[in-house]
Amino acid sequence: MGGSSIDTPSLFNELSRLEVVNSTGLEREWTAGFDLRRDLRLGQNTKAWVKSGFLYRDKTKTKDEEVADYKPNSALGFTYANLYEEQKDYSFYGTQRISADKAGKMLWGNTSSFTTERNVVDSELADWSSSEDISALYAMGSLTTGRMTWISGVRHEHTKFSNTGNSITDESTVNKISARSSNGKTLPALIARYDLTKNTVLRASLGKTLARPEFEQTALQRSVSTEDSTITQGNPSLRPLESTNYDFSVEQYFKSLGMFSASLFRKDIKNFVYMSPLSAPDADGFMTTTYLNGEKGNVRGLELAWQLQFHFLPAPFDGFGMMSNYTMTESESQLNLPGRTNDKLPFIGQSEDIGNLALTWEKGGVFLRAALNFRSPRLREDEPLGATAAEDRWVDRFKQLDFTGSYKIDKNWEVFAELLNVTNEPFRVYFGPDKKRLTQIEEYGWSANAGLRWKL
Repeated sequence: MGGSSIDTPSLFNELSRLEVVNSTGLEREWTAGFDLRRDLRLGQNTKAWVKSGFLYRDKTKTKDEEVADYKPNSALGFTYANLYEEQKDYSFYGTQRISADKAGKMLWGNTSSFTTERNVVDSELADWSSSEDISALYAMGSLTTGRMTWISGVRHEHTKFSNTGNSITDESTVNKISARSSNGKTLPALIARYDLTKNTVLRASLGKTLARPEFEQTALQRSVSTEDSTITQGNPSLRPLESTNYDFSVEQYFKSLGMFSASLFRKDIKNFVYMSPLSAPDADGFMTTTYLNGEKGNVRGLELAWQLQFHFLPAPFDGFGMMSNYTMTESESQLNLPGRTNDKLPFIGQSEDIGNLALTWEKGGVFLRAALNFRSPRLREDEPLGATAAEDRWVDRFKQLDFTGSYKIDKNWEVFAELLNVTNEPFRVYFGPDKKRLTQIEEYGWSANAGLRWKL
């Protein structure tokens, strides 16, 4: 890379502008419900119960954002050469970059040297409000005979959704827009449990579940360019993801308050959400980028979990414990992408390997934990898929180390502290599964929290 312009910050022009974003969000949720249960006696070795209930949830989320452009007055010397920070590895970042610390000090130490202008387009486009009302009614029952237990039930949910936001045309015209929708789903389930021995349990289940789209995906944010004949927008008409789930597990419990489990699972999914690339032109000649529902996909795999308390060790080592789990999966999805009908894509956002490993110590009211979390690369779910597989965005493998601790003062009070992302793991995104072209990198550093907590 020697001799190229990215090695020579003095070749870049003066700073044109700084963008400052102030974002606020408000989330409010009201929940009410009731449950009724009756125990039944059907014989000396047979137990049963029936249960039903109702749940209502009203959830509202609002986002408001103000974006301001700070433009330096002429001849102030705010050059790239004065603001950049040296990078040890160009191949990692792709180029030199401006130092966030230097830029912040330069701005807030010289605000009178800047002309401030509200970025109307970005400010209005980011403002939206969504409301989701869910009514759910369920009935279920259980029957236990000897070592065998059956649980069956059904749940019906009805959702009303409303959304307001802004439509921006040609970065100038702002119009309020709104949308409403509703849907209902019935979700049956059947679970079987067999106690093979006193400490060994077999489980099998078959059932349907759903997951609603995220508020950010359904938010009414529409940007229209008549010059380019393109539209970028959220999609308030997204349908909930529906999944038919098959599970089988073996659980072994230990006398030392530990357990080991192995689970096989398969999920057949429809209406999953992905962000489309530019679609074919509509009747008015506009091409749209938005979130869409996929046709179908599946995820199958094996999950292993192991938890152990080392009470058999001499003090103070008898306070140690270990928790771990590892999931390996295979997945695929089917989409209606022009020119890519034969592509076999993994399920959007699904890593092949996910795991957690934690070492704990608990004794005398003190609790300490060191936890390592990791996941393999995944196809990014909040960016448009590419026209080809080489243009798809992939989130790189990620691992994070966290430390937490607490001390229980009495029955209700405890002090706590946590240190997160100790290794300063960055968030990296590449084009294509071969990860040869870096397109995004974000660094967050470590963070720490401490406080006093009261529990009922």
